[in-house]
Amino acid sequence: MDLFIYNRSHRLWICRPCGFAVAVANVLTHLAKRHRNHPSAATAGLREAAVAAMMQDQLEPVFDRTQEPCCPPPPESAPVPGLPVYRGYRCPHCPYVSRTLGAVSKHQPKAHPEIPRPGRGRRPTRLAPISTQPLVTQRASQAARMSEVDFIRSQVAGALARDAGVTTAAEQLVPDPAFKDGTEVSPWLELTRWPEYLRGRDFTAVARLGMLPDPTHEPLLVAFTDSVERLIQAAYTSIKERRINDSFLQRPRVWERPILIELKPSTYRAYRQVWQRLVCFAFRTSRPPAGAGPEPVELSHQFTTAQLAALDSMEASARDLLRQGSRQGQAGEEVSRRLDQACLDLSIALLDHPLKGDIFESPLVGFLAVLGVDATKRTFRDPYGYTGYLSGLVKMAQMLVVQQAVQMAEDGQVEHPADALDAMRERFLLPGVAAPFGWVTRLRTFGKRVQNTTTSLGYVYWSDDQQTLSYRELHLSIAGLRRFVRTQVELTQHKLEQLFLVHEEEAREVVVPRLALAQLADSPTNNQRGWNFLRAPQNCKALPTTGERWLLDRVLTTDRLRAEWVAVRPSDHQVVWDTAVVDDYLQQVDGFLEQLLLVVHLTGGQPARATELLSIRHSNTVCGRHRSIFIEHGLVSMVTTYHKGYSMTNSTKIIHRYLPAEVSELVVYYLWLILPFARAVQRLAYGDSDSQGGLRSPFLWPRGHGPWDSSRLRVVLQREAKTHLQTKLNVITWRHAAIAISRMHLSCGGFKREYGADDSAVDQQAGHGSWAAGTVYARGLQEAPGHIEARRVRYQAVSREWHEFLGFNPGPGVRKRARNMENSVSRKAQKQQPSYVTVEIDDNIEL
Repeated sequence: MDLFIYNRSHRLWICRPCGFAVAVANVLTHLAKRHRNHPSAATAGLREAAVAAMMQDQLEPVFDRTQEPCCPPPPESAPVPGLPVYRGYRCPHCPYVSRTLGAVSKHQPKAHPEIPRPGRGRRPTRLAPISTQPLVTQRASQAARMSEVDFIRSQVAGALARDAGVTTAAEQLVPDPAFKDGTEVSPWLELTRWPEYLRGRDFTAVARLGMLPDPTHEPLLVAFTDSVERLIQAAYTSIKERRINDSFLQRPRVWERPILIELKPSTYRAYRQVWQRLVCFAFRTSRPPAGAGPEPVELSHQFTTAQLAALDSMEASARDLLRQGSRQGQAGEEVSRRLDQACLDLSIALLDHPLKGDIFESPLVGFLAVLGVDATKRTFRDPYGYTGYLSGLVKMAQMLVVQQAVQMAEDGQVEHPADALDAMRERFLLPGVAAPFGWVTRLRTFGKRVQNTTTSLGYVYWSDDQQTLSYRELHLSIAGLRRFVRTQVELTQHKLEQLFLVHEEEAREVVVPRLALAQLADSPTNNQRGWNFLRAPQNCKALPTTGERWLLDRVLTTDRLRAEWVAVRPSDHQVVWDTAVVDDYLQQVDGFLEQLLLVVHLTGGQPARATELLSIRHSNTVCGRHRSIFIEHGLVSMVTTYHKGYSMTNSTKIIHRYLPAEVSELVVYYLWLILPFARAVQRLAYGDSDSQGGLRSPFLWPRGHGPWDSSRLRVVLQREAKTHLQTKLNVITWRHAAIAISRMHLSCGGFKREYGADDSAVDQQAGHGSWAAGTVYARGLQEAPGHIEARRVRYQAVSREWHEFLGFNPGPGVRKRARNMENSVSRKAQKQQPSYVTVEIDDNIEL
C-alpha cells in the first residue's frame, strides 16, 4: 500500500501523509479515520484487504492485534527514517517526552509524586531541549536523542519525504491545462479536450467509472452486461437472417456494402465489452455510491429524461431478476426481456443526444474521456491505443440501431424496419451529425491520421557487429536464426517421410516418386472450381504418377501396411478400416501441417500476418475465386489477398511470397501424394460424416469449412523458439525482427513503394498510366487475375534474397528482367532522398 512504509528494524508502520508511526493494531482505525478517500481504503473490505497485503509484504508472521508488535528504539539511538524530527523536552525522571515545556511540567507531579517539588525561592530544574520523533503506539510515546548532524539530516529527509508525498498526490490528479507551457503541444488532446474536462480528478477514480463490474460487489451491473451480450447476439441474428435491409446503413458510396458482422470472436468480445463498459459508466454516474465509499467523481454530463427512465427500468428489472435467483421460469424470461428492452432503450437514448451546446453534456462523450484515461501510467491514451475503442463503439452502435429498428417493426410501431432505420440514421447515426456518433467518427478519423503520421516506440537494438538482434525479450543471433530455420526444415522433412509410410529398412529415394520442381508448369488464369497446378496437362510428364491413388495403392499392395490398415470382416465380407490407425495418421498430418506452417512463415520472405497466411487456398473456390498457391520456375508462390482493413476499405492487397526449393518440395509433395490419401482414408473409414475435420476444404490449413485459428501459428512458433533458441518469440515479435534484419542485411530492405506510384514515360506516351498498363494492357499468359507482373517480379526478388540470407540454395537463377528492375529501383533510390508524407490537419476540414 502506498500510504505506509514498513521499518523492519523496529517493526513500525510509518504513515507517510500523516508523518507518524502506527501500531498494527491501530492500522484499520487509522485508515478509517484519516484515509477514507484513498482508493485502497474506501470500504471496510478494502481496508481489511490492504492490511492483509501489508502483513504479507513484510514477510514476517502476522502479529496478534491485541498485543503491541512495535519495538521502539532506545532513547539514544539514531533517528528512524521516514519520521519527522521535532524539538521537545524530556522528563529527567522517566522517558516521557513532549514538544512543550508546560506539558512536561504538568507531567512531573502526576507521574512522580514522590519527588519533592522545589520550594519558594528555588528555581525548578531547567530542562535542555532535545530532538524527538513521534512514535504512536498503544503505549506511551517514545523519543530518541540525536546529535546536531543527525537532527539536520533527519529534518532534510523529512522535508524531502513530505515533498515527495505532495508530488505523488498531485500526480494522481489530472493537471489543469491552463498551467501547461506553450511548447507542450498535443493536437490529439487539444481535439479531445480531455484534460479540460477531467482536470482535478483522480486518474484511478475516473478510470474506475468505466470498468467492467465486480461480480461480488456489483451484481446489478453484471446483469446489465449480460443483457448487452444478449442484445448484440440478437442484432447479429437479425442481420444474419436479413430481417432488415442494412445496405444503406452508412453514408452511400459507390463501393459501399452492408454492415460487416463476420468478425473474429476475440474482436466481438473486445467490441462488446466497450459497450458494456458504457452502460456501467452511465449507471455509476447516475447514482451516488452506496455505503461508506470514497467521494464520488462528479462529471459535467447531463442525462436526458429518456436516459434516466431507461436506467430506472433497467435497475428495477435487474433487481427482480436477482430476487428470483435460480428459480427462473417463464416469469424470469419475461423479466429478462424487459431488462433487454430497457437496455436497448438506454443504448438508443445515449446515441440520440443532440449536441447543441457543450459536447460533454452527453454521457457517451463523457465516457469517451474516461476510456482515454490510462490509470496505470497516470496519463491519457494516444491514438494508437485508443482508436480500437472507437471502432468498437461504431460497430456496436450500428448493430444496436438495427436491432431497435427490427424491434419497432415487431411491436407494430413502424410498418417496415427500414422506415425506423432511415429515421434513426438521419437523426444521429451519420458522420458529421450533431450527435455523439458524429463525434466518435470524427475522433476516429483524426486519430487514424495522427496514428499514421506518428512513429511508434523503438525496441530494436543491434550489437556492434550487427550479428545479434535484441527486441524486448527476444535475443537472436543471425547464426542462431539460420540454424533454427534449417532445423525446422529438417523436422518438417522427417514428418513428411513418416507420412509416406516408409519403413526403417526402406530408402525414401527408392519408394517415393521423384519430384522435378523445375519442370512443373502452371496456368494461373484457369478459374475452374477445384483446379490447381497439379491438374495442368503440362505436368503429366513431369509427375511420374497422378498422385490420387499412389499412397492408397501402396497401402493395399504392401502386406505389412495392408495388415495394419485394413481387414475383411468374415461375417459379411466387408472391407473394414482400422479407425485407430486412420486417426493416428490424420494426427500426423495435422502435426506436419503445423510444422509446415512455421517453415512457410519463416522462409517466405517478409512475414505475413497470421490471418493472411492461414487464408492460403490450394484450389479455386466459388467465393474466393482464384487459389493462393502457384508454381513458377521451380518455386512455390503463395499469394495472400487478405487485408486487415477489409472491413473498412472493402479492398484487399495482393502480395506474393516465394518459398525456397526445399520448402516448395514439401508443399508439392503434400498436395500431390499426402492430401489425396488422407482424404481417401478419412472417407473410407468414416463415410461422408467428415468427423475428423476439413481435409476436403480448399484451405491448406483447414478446420471445418474454414482455416485454422491464428493461435496455431503463435503456439508452434513459441514452442519451437523456446526449445531450439531458448528465447521468447511470437508472431508480432518475429515480424519486427524480420523487418529489422531485412533493413540491416538485405539490399531490398529499403523497398517500400507500391508499384504504380510513378508513371513511366513509355506508359504516358501510350496514353495511360503505369497502373492501367499493369492491369489492362499487354498482360502475360502467366498473370492471374489481380496479379501485376512488375509487383510479382519485385516480390520474387525480395523472397529470393531472403532465401539466400537464410542459407538456402537460391534455386533457378533470377531472370534478367528481375535483376534489371531491382537495379533500376536501387539506382533510383540512390538518386532520390527519402521522402516523408506530412499530413497537416486544417481546423476547417470536416473530419
